[in-house]
Amino acid sequence: MGQQETSAGIGLSKTLEWIERRLQTGDVFLVAAVVSIAPLFFSNNYLLAPKIFDRIFFLAAALPWVSLRFQRRAPPVLELSTRLVLIVSVILAAAFFYLLALNVSSWLQPGSVARVIDREWVYAGKILVFLLSFAVAVAAWKDFLPRFVTVLSSIVAASALYNMIVYLSGVTIGDNLAAIRLVNSLGMPGYTNSTNISITYALLFVASVAVIVDVRLPRFMRYWLVPVGLVLLAAILLTQSRSAYLAVIVGLMVVLWTAPQAFRRAAIACFIAGVLLGAAAVMSNAPTRAIITTRGESYRPEIWSVYASMALQKPLLGYGGLSDIGIRIRGNIDIDQPHNLILSAQIRGGIFCALAMITMLLGSVYWSICFLRLRAEVIPLSMIATLATAGMFDYNLLVTPITWPWVTFWLPFAICAGAEIAVKRNSTSPA
Repeated sequence: MGQQETSAGIGLSKTLEWIERRLQTGDVFLVAAVVSIAPLFFSNNYLLAPKIFDRIFFLAAALPWVSLRFQRRAPPVLELSTRLVLIVSVILAAAFFYLLALNVSSWLQPGSVARVIDREWVYAGKILVFLLSFAVAVAAWKDFLPRFVTVLSSIVAASALYNMIVYLSGVTIGDNLAAIRLVNSLGMPGYTNSTNISITYALLFVASVAVIVDVRLPRFMRYWLVPVGLVLLAAILLTQSRSAYLAVIVGLMVVLWTAPQAFRRAAIACFIAGVLLGAAAVMSNAPTRAIITTRGESYRPEIWSVYASMALQKPLLGYGGLSDIGIRIRGNIDIDQPHNLILSAQIRGGIFCALAMITMLLGSVYWSICFLRLRAEVIPLSMIATLATAGMFDYNLLVTPITWPWVTFWLPFAICAGAEIAVKRNSTSPA
């Protein structure tokens, strides 16, 4: 009997030690984050993802800040981690002022509804918790970021694969592919159009390549991401989004330029050859050439000119995050937003909002470069390079519940903020 009790005690002790290690290495937070985000890509219910996120992620959001220590014959001890120190982050501060400027502008607009504005403040608070939790996780757990990218990319690739199957099943020989772009049949409700999904796929494709070329990571992880990356690349091509194409090229250039010396030249040579061959194949084939050329410059210069004039009319506060800022150009072409992250911030939240967006972008680039020098990890820099490139030709970032913008915009900013925190902590730590 005593021997059985001893064996049971040893088994329980090992189980508790295993749980403690999983908490300390960030595995529990990673699983909670993935489970919270996954419904966004496998459901068309706009309300489902926020409900699951609220009930799972915000409980796990405290994990980067605490440590749980199990003791024999005593209650577990919950301790505040040493990570709970004053965090000075330019990127997080800029995000705070961005959200503040947007909501203040919405609040001060004529006819604003208090109940709706209150909801926007709640969303902004949740976004800040999301940013802070992921930033601390990236800074605290060195293996967290590549593992998280591996799992999230796999989830998004599975969703993309389903959407491509549905798309290709509806395409027949002779169809005008320039008029048939990949859209989501499953996932990202409310943001299913080609341009939206393309940047999400582009970000995770580039991040996957960053993991693949990191020879320090486990081989299984790197090899697993090869088919995942190919699925995401195919989905990007089928969206026919030229901003995503350009963003992928820039992101890949960043990844390959920082790749290990052993295969950097070969990788860059293959990349350049692939771009040239792809461009030649596209331009030599009439249907594919039409895909690229039919939309011209998509009225970008005219759109930017009109919205710049609008910005000058309300430069201080802008028009608010909830206002209809749609315009009509050339008599019958309706445009819903400025198609530029910085100009959109100026239009929506005024000059302070635009400055905050510029600070987030530039700060993310700078601290990601510093992080690359510290850890030789290019994921943050590749993601922000991809996002910033696409963001100069499209997109606007609003205050929303957990939806497409959280994964596509706020997550890369959070990762870069984590890079910033890691660099600052390393520079201030005792030798």
